[in-house]
Amino acid sequence: FALTGGWLSKTGVCWGDVFLEDDIEKSLKRTVRIINEKGADAANRGIIMAGPPGTGKTLSARVMLNEADCTYIWVSAKDFWNVGAFEAFSGTLSLARSLAPSIVCFEDVDNWIDPWTVDLLKGEMDGLQQSSGVVTVLTTNFPDKIPSALIDRPGRFHDVLEIHLPSKEVRLRMLQKGAGGATLDSLAKMAEETNSYSGAHIYELCHFAKVISDEDECSLDDALTKAFAKVKDQRDLINQNQLAGSSYRPGRRELET
Repeated sequence: FALTGGWLSKTGVCWGDVFLEDDIEKSLKRTVRIINEKGADAANRGIIMAGPPGTGKTLSARVMLNEADCTYIWVSAKDFWNVGAFEAFSGTLSLARSLAPSIVCFEDVDNWIDPWTVDLLKGEMDGLQQSSGVVTVLTTNFPDKIPSALIDRPGRFHDVLEIHLPSKEVRLRMLQKGAGGATLDSLAKMAEETNSYSGAHIYELCHFAKVISDEDECSLDDALTKAFAKVKDQRDLINQNQLAGSSYRPGRRELET
């Protein structure tokens, strides 16, 4: 359930839909397996998933919800806003302890981490060592905003996972699943063209290509080309507007991925 109300239904999304790097997927699967096998007796764990938007952090958390046989509490921006950051962290972790075994996912914590909540989380995470059966997950787009005092200490967050933009090989796998009716040559070319695109961009590209293919009654190869032109123009326009007057420039890894 969501912290401030609403039941969360399990869906058909599985690990094969996320396209994570092997070591990251293994870490998340291990956590779910432990909580399923040991239940309330499982040692508490903390996980941070960090990376650019659209790379699969929230989707990974949803797969954990689908796979875990325990209480699952989701805390989003709406919950933080409704009850306040301090109460959202403290109240949720208290609730998770009383409903163990449980997984708590704090989604996109970037705007809710301040000196007060950092001190609170340090105390709560240390206090969790006196209980068991609770997995605490934080997702963030800006890991540099999370102080090392919170994450760089044994016993608080056991897995700090950086989820990067997909490589060319991973983009090809995404395209093969999302637009499998296209030829391999077309998909391979599109995997090359979509350098620095997130998984969310690839998903939108494939979805839009299917729409074009149906409406224009053209091949999926042609539809992919048309869809990419639109997505690229839109993305270039957004980037141009965002970079205008800003000191931000894409990182080297983003440019080379």
